[in-house]
Amino acid sequence: MAKAASKTGAKTRAPKPAAKKPPKRFLSVAQRDRVLAAAIRTLELDGYRAFSLAHVAKRARLDLKVVKSSFPSKLHLLAAALETNLETDADAAERMILGEIDFRASTADALAKMVQGQLQRHNKGGWLRLFVNMDIAEDEPGHADIWRMVEHRLAERGSRIVGEMQRRGYIDETLDPRWVQFFWNALMDGLAVRARALPEGAGLDLVAEGITPILLRGFAPKRS
Repeated sequence: MAKAASKTGAKTRAPKPAAKKPPKRFLSVAQRDRVLAAAIRTLELDGYRAFSLAHVAKRARLDLKVVKSSFPSKLHLLAAALETNLETDADAAERMILGEIDFRASTADALAKMVQGQLQRHNKGGWLRLFVNMDIAEDEPGHADIWRMVEHRLAERGSRIVGEMQRRGYIDETLDPRWVQFFWNALMDGLAVRARALPEGAGLDLVAEGITPILLRGFAPKRS
């Protein structure tokens, strides 16, 4: 028996199947590492003003849409790059301070090496320029949150290192580790700025030697 036609006499058509959407691509672990390395390199070489998702994607040799799948905005990528760089720097500082520098031989020499090593890392690749540029552009939405994240991680890692130095007898154990790390980072920031205007022939070694007596008076354990 023939199928009944609709009231209009037209045959009923089955709905077309919905077109399949292409699967969304996400960054692999290796690709994410490439993006972060490219982001840090862009900041080092070109500064914050040139920092963009498109610029970083091109440097990482990846499609912009794929980069955006993990970093939907420039601020997301900036936060991840800063945190990665901060952790790398903190790991290097911890290895140097707790594993490579001999405090027992000479506290003064050890502190001088700490200052010189940190200033060398601080100035490497133009990160100081990044901080200055971001400070100028602080009205950009999201910057305050990024700075809070950076400061929190700095305080956390720095206090942990200071606490271990106190346990080993390198720093006065009566001092609050949070304040020690705060003043240390503030000192390094200031010295990094001033070191860029050193007289000809002067180097970071002279800066380190000059600041060491002040550090000894403020941080070294009190000997009876």
